[in-house]
Amino acid sequence: MTAEDVVVLKVKVDMWGGNHWELLAEVQRHIDNEETNIVLDFSPVKRINSTGVSVVAACLKTARDAGGDVKLSSLNTAVAQVFHISGMQRILEMYPDTESAIGSFIPT
Repeated sequence: MTAEDVVVLKVKVDMWGGNHWELLAEVQRHIDNEETNIVLDFSPVKRINSTGVSVVAACLKTARDAGGDVKLSSLNTAVAQVFHISGMQRILEMYPDTESAIGSFIPT
């Protein structure tokens, strides 16, 4: 596996209120194209609620069911704290930047 085999999706909006299930649909489109290793870049996201966490959990399950994985990058402190409070850090890998998240997919 190389860095080119990893899809990076930039989460474009805060995941607070509203319906953010379109992120799952985007992940599913990549899974359908056999692109199963995905990094969700959270750099633009300032806040997230439980619905947003649920969307990310569904993305993770979808990728893992297809033999891949989802990893998060570039979370600010507030967003990372929500994932920790929800217990997601036990099943989901989070990285300080996108390059580190991509690198975690590549065997050394």
